[in-house]
Formats: sequence, C-alpha cells, structure tokens
Amino acid sequence: MIYLFSLNKLPHILTIPLIIVLTLIISYIIHLAFKRRQILLKIVFILLAIYAGYLYITMKDNTKEINDLKDTLETNQELMKKKQEEYKKKAQEKKEEEEEVQQEKKKIVNEEEIMNYVTNLKVVGIGDSIMLNTVDTFYEVFPNGYFDALKNRTICAGYDVLKGIQDSGITWDVLVFNLGTNGEPNRRCKDNLRELAGGKDIFWLTTTNPDVPETNPDLIDYANEFENIHILDWPTEANNHPEYLYSDNTHLRPEATRPYVEFVKNGIYNYYLEKAKNEN
Repeated sequence: MIYLFSLNKLPHILTIPLIIVLTLIISYIIHLAFKRRQILLKIVFILLAIYAGYLYITMKDNTKEINDLKDTLETNQELMKKKQEEYKKKAQEKKEEEEEVQQEKKKIVNEEEIMNYVTNLKVVGIGDSIMLNTVDTFYEVFPNGYFDALKNRTICAGYDVLKGIQDSGITWDVLVFNLGTNGEPNRRCKDNLRELAGGKDIFWLTTTNPDVPETNPDLIDYANEFENIHILDWPTEANNHPEYLYSDNTHLRPEATRPYVEFVKNGIYNYYLEKAKNEN
C-alpha cells in the first residue's frame, strides 16, 4: 500500500490517512475472506499480492539520478562561489558603467533592444536546490547577474541572504526568487524580502514540489497585492514537459536546466515588453 501511494503526487497530509484507512479496509476484507473460506476472495488476494510483488521487483531504481543530481549541485556550489567572488571584485569598477546603463533604459524602443536590455540587467537571484541546479546557465544567460542558491533553503532564510548581498555593496535591477520548494509560506518572511527589495521588480517562481501544495496559492495571492511582484508559473510549464523533472516531480533533469532559465528570461522579457507597449 505504501509503495502504491509513492507512485502518485498526493501530499503527505492526505497520503498517510489514506494508507491507514485503506490498509484497515483491506485487512478486514482479507480477514473475512479467510474466515468464511470464500475461495474467490482468496484468489483475488493472491493475485493482488503477486501483482504488488511484480511492481516492487520492476520498479525503477532512482539511485543513479539522485547521485547525478547530488554531483551537479556540488559542482554548481563551487562554481557559484567563484562567480560571486569575481562579481564582488568587479562591482566597484562597474559603477560608472551602470550609470550609463541607467540612461540607456529610456531609449528602449523595440523587441530586440528589450531582449538585449533584459539579458544585461543586474539580476540578483536567490534560491534553493532548484536554482543551484541551474546556476551555471543563469550566469551564462545573465552575465551581469549575481546568484546565491543553497539546498533546503526556505523563504525566511532568503532574507538574510539578500541582506548580506545588500550589505556587501551589490545592487540590483530586478530580483529572481526561487524560494518555496521547502515550504514555509510565512507572510512575515515575504514582507521582509519585499521591503528589502526597495521597490524593484521581483520575479518569483512557483514550486513544483507536490509535498507543499499550499505554497503556490499563497505566493499567487501575495503577489496580487503588490505591483512589483510578478509570478513565473513554472509548474504549468513543467507539467507540459514531463521529461523535465526527476521522479520526485520537483528537481530538474540536466536537459531541463536551459529551458528553466530561458523560462525565467522570457518571463522578465514579456513583462518589460508589455510595459514598453503601455508606455508608448
């Protein structure tokens, strides 16, 4: 029963009670079958046991993909630290350059220029293992970006990270948050992040983790209250591409890292494109 439920995407809060209830019901049926010597029910039980055994024997071994993901996260952790150090060293040199970029913002007139503008934004990204898995591609797509990701990071932990980035003298044009995979939809924590953003646009990715179903509705409701928070609906995109996710239906396979970062880039691009159209 536990194995069969592991194949679905139900949250733990529903799975555990259902396992208990169905186990009791099936146990009672088996008890009646053997007590009353009903041959048919005995046969059904035996067939179900054989089928369950077959499923267990033939189930996919996910050990390799788990190890691959672990190796990728460790490699990207080292890459991210190196990039952060390089970014901080160049931060002072770029101040004059940034002032020129600010002037250029007013000259954006077409789609090509908007895309060029987006890819050259100073994007500060804060995330958990999902972003860590893609951090190398983020640096490639956003060469002026600064990213900080860590396994098991929560929304509340994101505040200390952003505060540390700010205290180190790093500024940003937009923020990208991939926080929520590990639960904790705490309003106070989201308020702290929003206030620290200083009114700059925040692009917040919703989570693909089926174990925390309350996180996405909470994020969407929160974003609807503020003009500078924009939701990037990654779960819908991922559901259209089952090949993107590992068997945990949360973490990205290697072939999904590029589409994931492109999805973020296009989300930011579409926002600025619409903004430019409205201003014109």
